[in-house]
Amino acid sequence: MKNTVLTLVMLLGITSWQISAQFSETFDTEIPRSWTVIDHDGQGGTWQHQTAHSYRGDGGVRINYEDNPHDDYLISPQFTVNTGVSDQVSFYAGGTGPTFPETFDVKLSTTGTTPSDFSVVLASETTIADVDDLGEFIHYTYNLSAYDGQAVHVAIVATSPPAFQLYVDEFSVAALPSCPKPSNLAVTTIDPTSAAINWNAGHNETNWMVTYGELGFDPARDGETLSVSGTPAATLTALVPNTAYDIYVKAICVSGTDESELAGPLQLVTPCMAARTPFNEGFETGYTDGNQLNGCWSQEMITNTYWKTNSTITYDDRAPRTGDWNIYLPYGSETWMFYPVSVQNGVNYTFTLYARQSNSSGAEISVRYGTSNTASAMTEEIVPVTQITSGDYQEVTNSFTATRSETIYIGIKGKINGGFFPFYMSVDDISFTETPSCFKPTNLRIDAATATSADISWTPTGTETNWLIKYGEPGFDPETAGTELQVSTNPTGTITGLVPAHIYNVYVQAQCGGSDGDSFFAGPITLKTRPVNDNLCDATPLIVDEGCTTGSFSNVGATLEVNEPLGSCFDAPGDQTVWFTFEAPPSGNVTITTDFEGGTLSDSELAIYEAPDTCHDFTTMGAEIGCDEDGGTTGTGFLSTVTLTDLIPGFTYYAQVNGFMSFGDGTFEGTFCIEVQDDGPSCAAPTDIVVDAITPTSAAVSWTPGDREPEWEILYGPTGFDPETSGTFVMDNDGTLGETLTNLVPNTTYDVYVRAICNPIDESFLSDVVTFTTLAAPPVNDDVCNALPLLVDQVCSGNSYTNIGATAQRDEIQGSCLNPIPNATVWFTFTAPASGNVTVTTNIAPSDLADTQLTVYEAPTDCGNLTTMGAEVGCNDDVDAGNNEYLSTVQLSDLTAGATYYVQVNGNNGEEGNFCIEVRDDGIACPTPSDIAVTNITPTAADISWRVNGSETEWEVRYGLLGFDPTAEGSFRIDTDGDPGITLNNLDANTQYDVYVRALCDGTVESDFEGPFAFTTLELSVAPNSFTTFAYYPNPFAHKLTLTAQQPIDNVVIYNVLGQVVKETTASTAHLSLNTASWQSGLYFMEVTIAGHVKSFRLLKE
Repeated sequence: MKNTVLTLVMLLGITSWQISAQFSETFDTEIPRSWTVIDHDGQGGTWQHQTAHSYRGDGGVRINYEDNPHDDYLISPQFTVNTGVSDQVSFYAGGTGPTFPETFDVKLSTTGTTPSDFSVVLASETTIADVDDLGEFIHYTYNLSAYDGQAVHVAIVATSPPAFQLYVDEFSVAALPSCPKPSNLAVTTIDPTSAAINWNAGHNETNWMVTYGELGFDPARDGETLSVSGTPAATLTALVPNTAYDIYVKAICVSGTDESELAGPLQLVTPCMAARTPFNEGFETGYTDGNQLNGCWSQEMITNTYWKTNSTITYDDRAPRTGDWNIYLPYGSETWMFYPVSVQNGVNYTFTLYARQSNSSGAEISVRYGTSNTASAMTEEIVPVTQITSGDYQEVTNSFTATRSETIYIGIKGKINGGFFPFYMSVDDISFTETPSCFKPTNLRIDAATATSADISWTPTGTETNWLIKYGEPGFDPETAGTELQVSTNPTGTITGLVPAHIYNVYVQAQCGGSDGDSFFAGPITLKTRPVNDNLCDATPLIVDEGCTTGSFSNVGATLEVNEPLGSCFDAPGDQTVWFTFEAPPSGNVTITTDFEGGTLSDSELAIYEAPDTCHDFTTMGAEIGCDEDGGTTGTGFLSTVTLTDLIPGFTYYAQVNGFMSFGDGTFEGTFCIEVQDDGPSCAAPTDIVVDAITPTSAAVSWTPGDREPEWEILYGPTGFDPETSGTFVMDNDGTLGETLTNLVPNTTYDVYVRAICNPIDESFLSDVVTFTTLAAPPVNDDVCNALPLLVDQVCSGNSYTNIGATAQRDEIQGSCLNPIPNATVWFTFTAPASGNVTVTTNIAPSDLADTQLTVYEAPTDCGNLTTMGAEVGCNDDVDAGNNEYLSTVQLSDLTAGATYYVQVNGNNGEEGNFCIEVRDDGIACPTPSDIAVTNITPTAADISWRVNGSETEWEVRYGLLGFDPTAEGSFRIDTDGDPGITLNNLDANTQYDVYVRALCDGTVESDFEGPFAFTTLELSVAPNSFTTFAYYPNPFAHKLTLTAQQPIDNVVIYNVLGQVVKETTASTAHLSLNTASWQSGLYFMEVTIAGHVKSFRLLKE
């Protein structure tokens, strides 16, 4: 949706769409239809809405890179310029930074919207603000007061040559301030340390303030300031070369009271200081890997892309010549690079660079110079167009004499053909020097090389007779490093003590002596020493199944011998072969492979031959028996694997390793691994391993033989053990197949393997693994004779017992409730308590054994003979199977006190686990009497009788007033004569009584009370009141008990709970004290007689 803000009323009566007030356009959602976009250059690209980068809000407009310079119009709606209302237009714009400046014009039309209507150029701008990376925008404003009253269009016209993006946002038409800011800031001249600028006055002011600083500084608080009067121009001095600056200008209409906003920033980059000789550029500092070459280098691209810096890529001949950095130009590119240098009239200079490419043709380089850093200024030739090839860096050099003292720009143009090859051209070690008097040698060459030495020669350029050879690792700097070899008289030298199959760089320096000094180093040339196994007679022996360490071998520097064959499968055979030998193992089955990661040889070729008659004559080489080029699986799959069968054990075979020949890159070379792997014996491994007859400590192992082998090795150990490094072995060489493993650990899982021994030097692989677990050792109470004793009422917790590993004994009895026959039983015993009543149970949580079966027997005559087991007295399978309660409980009564009973616990269906078991005393059987009867009732007495339900001979009769609590109140009598009946005397006449009776079974056990039975004594003519004032205290008592009454107390009898008389006194006194200190704590009963009347009381001794 269009987002246009109108801040004043629009003029009425205008026939076309026209704005006469302030307005703004944010471009947040679109380029409104009231705006006009014209692709005047016809390249197909133009201004478009975008949301990636905006100064404010959600969107803006942008124009992207095109192959040729832009000429694209972004045209505002028509509006009327009114003084003090709509006489200033502004917007924000930016590009992609100082590397790719973006240019645009701001134009005005007082007529239509065709490009030809825009005859007024308000300004031509260049921006190096970086919107893409830093979000930088510059605010541009323009004074329209000269067009007061006129209807106008304003166009932003992109004019940049091929760069990247130009962004525009927040277009605004508003009132011109009272002190308008200057416009059209421009650079008139610039050098490394100064710049001249000018601008248009904002109105008619004559004073300005210039503020400047490095790119991105804050003009409100930082930067340098310069006051300017009269003419709108200034010169900035003391600038830093090769530095980007922001420059702002402010109009001073009335100092301190009326000053404009800052105009700008005007952005510029000071050029570099011209280099002086000697100038050397190895690109080692100040650059970012993979970026466009920058700094003091400038570039002009003709096609495709720019020169780029490199410190990481080494393939395709892109490694640096020296040091760690170089530059490269990608395929299909034609691009200049320029550098400023200072020259003096009449001085002869030498320019040198080193270049190489990734192929043998299709790349060229040339060097020229001129007075500015543009292709059109490159008028003077230094090095003509030179073809660059692959291999060693190629020296590109020539000399020229300066015709005047000045700063010139050296221009280097690289050109790479389009298409697949070449990929890249690399350049390193650029130098610009005064031409020396001592010239470096030329035509360096390697005349011969062995594994440890090399002969080199060169051509002197002058008459010198002394030279210095320097050699070292590729990329070393001969000025500061390397191994030296001094040579005199003849331009040849022999380097010794080299490493086989190794690459060296070699340089040669002429030593002219005297004032001529030494030359620059010529080179490098690449020296490759030969591998030790370059020749068939020097083949390296390989041991079957011996592992290879990463990169152990190399074909660097290898050659082909006379009449040397090449494998039949080599599609593109290289010319750098090395040789190996191996002896076929007893199996005759091997795999020869170079398919290992970590080496630098990325594409190998492998052929296997039978042995020659003589290693000195390839015409006697045996037949090829295997060949592979790309059978590998690691990396790109270009390594090699050959699998052979039925070789003759002990015979020698030869392996040839070559590098693939790549189009344009030569033979692949580098380090690699090679192994000969035994693919398995002819002695077949046993199969169908069976483990049976497993006990807690032994197991029998048998198998099917692999062939007709006479011996076997049985290897076993805890499951997961490594049979190659550990385990226990047993030899079976007794002529009978199969062995029993002994001394095993109960309840342990084992792995077992079997290997056939065909003869002393031929054995099979291990068989497939078989896993088995020994039985658990039976519990200690697995047998009846070892039954564990259980204590009655002893609590069991925490799965204290187990039937894991339990077995059934011979003739073991089966409980009547058990189905199926028990086979995982353990045994316990207990002694019946005095009560003879017990509960035996496994129903105790937690229990790992989820389903038990429980049987109780009388003791056997002989625990070793289960046919003598006593009678079954109880059996239970499940407490409540319907509710999934599968543990067991047996309740028993009338057992013989002191007799021993046996308990059998079984896991249902052989289930094993840990469990608890308890024997609980259910108490003595002391039955409660019944059928209480009261007869012969008189005013003071009654006969009490009852029915006996047990074997007891003593009873307690407790009586009291109707509703009394027999556990705490009332009187009692103890009947100890064995006859169930007693007469209660001294009752109160005409009184309601309750009576209870309970059995006393022994000194500590008693039954519950039976009762109450109610009755009423007969009436007397006068009711006794003898106990009205009777009292006894304290109760409970400790050391003394006191009794008091108004009438004398005739008799006191005190009983314990057994009915035994503890104290009796007949002293007739109204106050009686009894010493009770020696009495035992507990319950007592007291009968008191006063005036012939008797009452009972309950006492408690503390």
